[in-house]
Amino acid sequence: MAMINTHITSGKLVATGSIVPELHYGPYLRDWWVFSKEKIQKNSLYPIPLHLGLEIMLQLNKNPFIIHVVHHIHSPLQSGYICEEGGYSSDIVESASKAITSVYQLVFGTQTKYAGLFYLGLDQPEIVQKLVEGILFYPFIVELEKISVFVGCLGKINQSNINKIRQNYSASLFYKYKGKQYFANAVWNQTGILKSVSISIPSNYMIMDWNNRIIMEHLFKLHLKKVVGGLVEEWFQIFQDWKQQKSNIIELYNHIGKIYNSNHEFQERELRGWRVMFHAAGCTNITPKEIHNVEFWMNALDPKKDREMLANLYMDGFLKTYDDSKII
Repeated sequence: MAMINTHITSGKLVATGSIVPELHYGPYLRDWWVFSKEKIQKNSLYPIPLHLGLEIMLQLNKNPFIIHVVHHIHSPLQSGYICEEGGYSSDIVESASKAITSVYQLVFGTQTKYAGLFYLGLDQPEIVQKLVEGILFYPFIVELEKISVFVGCLGKINQSNINKIRQNYSASLFYKYKGKQYFANAVWNQTGILKSVSISIPSNYMIMDWNNRIIMEHLFKLHLKKVVGGLVEEWFQIFQDWKQQKSNIIELYNHIGKIYNSNHEFQERELRGWRVMFHAAGCTNITPKEIHNVEFWMNALDPKKDREMLANLYMDGFLKTYDDSKII
């Protein structure tokens, strides 16, 4: 049903979010940019990036609706959308329209539907200017019959450490399969081509997702719920405490032990659940291979330096470990 007698106030920027190279210049860059087909007007900049963590508030029938841009729950390299209004919240879905529509129908009890990204305020120069600030390269599209080629990187990079210049180019192809939207895994499986070859989409998230309750509860249900007791707030606080501390590194048993009784004996199955959960949330085990009675984990993107530092401290005798954990 089309919109009827609905008072709309276009989007207002709440949070800008951030540009993530792996997303905005990666294989699914088309999900993270708005490629306008309209004639470019003076002072307008296209394409427009949809930042990870972007939050836009709009008024529908004088009610404030907030749209969040996040990782998609089934494919973290692709974008997802959440809409909130008062006590209502959508699931993580593939379009802003679907997110807005689902919550609007709950709030007002109608079948009204919303379509397009206009409601995010991308027609407003001040919002666009904030979103394109600092952008050095804008992806572009090359149309080849029914295939769209999205070019995410094009140029030369000077590698000063080896005194060489290398070519750098990346592009992804987009083809509409049977007129519907599918995730890459689904298309691969349904076409039946090269069945002996499997592909997988990374299922990992990052520290910036830890405040998103929908994502974190999804990971909890997937990896921990069957093996860990306690209240939702307790395990959620494990990640919040880690995020807020000055160091990126924690020791597994001490950190998760905060939500257990002092005489708790860890089950190996329980520990496996925590390890998988940490890995899915973007963390890395950096424990030196010589150490077996403790585990060090970090939540930074590049664990190499910290892994080397711990190994050197241990080899030089500065890192002492004691086995206070109880594992059965």
